[in-house]
Amino acid sequence: MKKVYLVLFLTGILLKPEILRADNLLANEIETGKQVSQNHSESRGATSNLDVIIVFDNSDSMAFHVSTLEFYLNFYFYQELHPAEFNTRVILISDDSNDNEGICIEGPLGSGACPSDENLPNYQHVVQNISGDNALSTIISTYDQWDQTLRANSKRAVMVISDGNADMTANEFISALISLDNDFSGFQFHAIARTQVDGCQNHIDFRTVYTQLADITNGLHYSIFNEFYDGIWRLIANNITDSIFQSEFECIGH
Repeated sequence: MKKVYLVLFLTGILLKPEILRADNLLANEIETGKQVSQNHSESRGATSNLDVIIVFDNSDSMAFHVSTLEFYLNFYFYQELHPAEFNTRVILISDDSNDNEGICIEGPLGSGACPSDENLPNYQHVVQNISGDNALSTIISTYDQWDQTLRANSKRAVMVISDGNADMTANEFISALISLDNDFSGFQFHAIARTQVDGCQNHIDFRTVYTQLADITNGLHYSIFNEFYDGIWRLIANNITDSIFQSEFECIGH
């Protein structure tokens, strides 16, 4: 106990016991995911195509998360998805850096030439202003702007980062997406979002559509207010690769 107190004192951080327990749990999940990924790396065989669509909410309330996304998308997500056995493409749907809450991605994923940060073919930036409720409907309405980046028969994952809720139901989104492109059948959805609406917990009617989609598609969802952001990005990246390629990775953390 003294050792923990000394470390926190030197860093100037005073963490509650429940936060320390959450940190330890997340660290254990990361190690579990890494171990399973390593155990299955030889069984995946030849390079596989993986296409990931990421939507970032540009609401004023998301300003704090802009620089966090720009950093972790590169160094805790893309690089986890891009070892030799995966040919990964990322499609980002969000406003560009001309907006205060817009995104510009540096290398190696993006070009870093803000606001034109595209780095085709592996990174496409579809410039759209995303509000708290239109993330899913914008994926559908802009499909013809980014469908050329998708590969036929590729594995697919969708991820939303938002502190709002969607303007369509989970089933409506799934049906609309698959009707546009049948290769989205079996896609996985992940969310860094509000874990419930209006403070209500443990009731399906009060969870955000984003967390419902993650549950339906065997993805992961974490609170947008979680402090352990780097671990979350790594967990989602590991979960995408291991579950899409039929490993035995256990999805924890809902």
